[in-house]
Amino acid sequence: MRYNVHEKIVNFMAPEPMTLPTMVPDLNNLFGLKNQKRASVV
Repeated sequence: MRYNVHEKIVNFMAPEPMTLPTMVPDLNNLFGLKNQKRASVV
């Protein structure tokens, strides 16, 4: 059986739960992807 020994993880921080700011719904359409219309083929 073979295995590779990896180096220890340095400066690793586990993610912390965060509360989303109230402006998040305003940023959902930041790049216009939600209301983007498909180009009609002629």
